Amino acid sequence: MYYHGKSRLLGNVLVNHGLITEEQLESALAEQKINRKRLGDILVDNGWICERDLTQGISKQLFISYIEMNEMDPTPQALALVPESIAERLEIVPLKVTDNTLSIAIAEPLNLLALDELRMITGLNIEMAVATATDIRMAICKWYKEQECSPGIFESEKCFRLGEILFTAGLISERQLKEALEEQDFNKKRLGEIFMEHGWINELQLIDAVSKQLQIPMILLSSHVPSPDALRLVPRAMAERFGILPVSLLANSQIRIAMTEPLRGEALGELRAAVDREIEFAIALPSAIRREIPRFYRVLELEEISGSSGGYSEKGALLGDILMNDGAVTKHHLSEALQEQGITRMRLGEVLIKNGVITEKQLARAISTQLNIPLVSLEHTRPTLDALGMVPKIMAQRLEIIPLDIEDGYLRIAIAEPLNLMAIDELRSYTNMDLELMVATPSQIRAKLDIFYSGKNEDQTILI
Repeated sequence: MYYHGKSRLLGNVLVNHGLITEEQLESALAEQKINRKRLGDILVDNGWICERDLTQGISKQLFISYIEMNEMDPTPQALALVPESIAERLEIVPLKVTDNTLSIAIAEPLNLLALDELRMITGLNIEMAVATATDIRMAICKWYKEQECSPGIFESEKCFRLGEILFTAGLISERQLKEALEEQDFNKKRLGEIFMEHGWINELQLIDAVSKQLQIPMILLSSHVPSPDALRLVPRAMAERFGILPVSLLANSQIRIAMTEPLRGEALGELRAAVDREIEFAIALPSAIRREIPRFYRVLELEEISGSSGGYSEKGALLGDILMNDGAVTKHHLSEALQEQGITRMRLGEVLIKNGVITEKQLARAISTQLNIPLVSLEHTRPTLDALGMVPKIMAQRLEIIPLDIEDGYLRIAIAEPLNLMAIDELRSYTNMDLELMVATPSQIRAKLDIFYSGKNEDQTILI
């Protein structure tokens, strides 16, 4: 079995320090072979380790100091060297300058591209210490505000620091914040709703700010496999009424529940009475919770159909329904695949392909139907030079995408996994463009990527 060397080394460090078990490491490494996520992200998502313990494990693995951000006091000279927008994008905090060296706190010390970019921007050598990503995000908000924001802007308690966070991140202006606070005095709406109604921020920016405000981690629900044990504790009607979603049961007997805003009073009491255990909350997009409630609770319905207790369905049991409706699979095939998925944690489509039940093309067609995203054949497509120039080849290979063209300010891409929100967010951040997705098969993307990036003709297209 193949394991990424750095992942195996990090895993061994965590096992040796008693932070995870050998069985959890083997399970996470097997999952990593399928979804290509970072080992640490898999361990945290499964509730086997907390973010702080993971970061301390990385510190021990790489022999880099671990620091608590609330004990740091960055110098104005260091903060002035790195613009806030770059600090946020790279998830770093500049701490101090000594001789020709800039000391930083970083969440991902193996991000060599980030380190090279910092060296180019500052002209200095970089000395690293590691801190949790959550602590770094909060530190950026705190220290860049102290350096750049004029006093008196956030005097109204009605903003609950949400406006402060959005302003500090450069997402709203001082005028917009004051206008929203005045409007809030009149209509009593939530501040975030006012910002979104005016089109000043989008849903993702708002929820990210709420996550920073409450110091509660934000999660991407599309990357989680539904947990029947967690779902049974919260009736679907309650989840829909409160706008919440039970995500998983944790090793410490807690339940992780995604929400869009804190529950109050009777709602929180009703939820605690239903689950009868400690709750760990996470923040998720409202649209994601609305979209994922049917997918998650569909797992319980499929258990009744298959008579099993552990048939997971990732990224939509509806995908199996579509394949059955198309005649690509039978109910027996689907039931067997769901049972295997509960053991291997592979994607449902990958299980069906591995078992020879469907082809890649059938899966891509079903994903296209499920998500209402166009299907594209790369055999008859010529990406433009401008589009390819937006994404380095090494990034396209890693994310398994191909940039196709640019139209009306949108970058159109071919992608095999359109619910890989981490990849999509990374592309948006890197290109600073909105994306238009088209579905293609993984083998087509891998086969065409080298060809598309290899030669160009005079009409700015790629020679196939």
